[in-house]
Amino acid sequence: MNLLIKISFFIFILWVLALILLWAFQEKFIFFPPKNSYEPFEYHKSQLQLTTKFAILEGWYINNKVNKSTVIFFDGNASDSGLRLAMLEQNLDVNLLVMHYRGYGRSTGKPSQKALFKDALALYDWLIKEQKIPPHQIFIMGYSLGSGVATYLASQRSIQGVILMAPYASIRALAKQQYPFFPIGLLLRNPFDSLKYAPKINSSALFFLAENDQMIPKQESMKLYQSWLGEKQIQIITDTSHINIFNLMVLDEINQFIINKSKLID
Repeated sequence: MNLLIKISFFIFILWVLALILLWAFQEKFIFFPPKNSYEPFEYHKSQLQLTTKFAILEGWYINNKVNKSTVIFFDGNASDSGLRLAMLEQNLDVNLLVMHYRGYGRSTGKPSQKALFKDALALYDWLIKEQKIPPHQIFIMGYSLGSGVATYLASQRSIQGVILMAPYASIRALAKQQYPFFPIGLLLRNPFDSLKYAPKINSSALFFLAENDQMIPKQESMKLYQSWLGEKQIQIITDTSHINIFNLMVLDEINQFIINKSKLID
């Protein structure tokens, strides 16, 4: 009996230690900045540095298409936006605002939900105030982690449409599935609860789900889709996984979505 008590106590101590580690280092389980960020030379003239109260954000503002919509793009948690930039610019008939998250690329600071949400608002407000881009010409696009940032921004600002690729309902829900033996709801500082914001959003949305997504179960993406208040469309892209959902067919569909929504206000 004494041995059983000792073993139980030892297991409890390990559980408490794991709990402390999860709480203290949870950002390490969510954000994975690439060690060597790619800075495409061909877009050197489009590089942008935006100074906020707590960080310096670096990225690109490509604005060379007259009377075209502008897309603010938010990337995944382990993605290099510099590598993504060329594909977006070459295949989307839009102007682009693409920034590294805090702690990614040459952006300063540390990433967190609070930081990413604040920075998203700052990017939008910069477009409106400094570049004089009207809300009806702004679309928001988010992939994976970025889908949560895009959803939040769409709930806070006036826009024309939202494109979400491999989105989730909430990171809290995903974490609960991965760590069922811990009180994730109490631990998590970065819940990215898109399900909280979607029912408030009137903007039209286009959802893309990967058929073989091993990171974000389709049922989690469907929860977000079903809760979205505004007009919505969904496409499940066959023969794709979470990391290769970006393809030319998807980019063509995004172009068409933006064209159709832009026609409504012409």
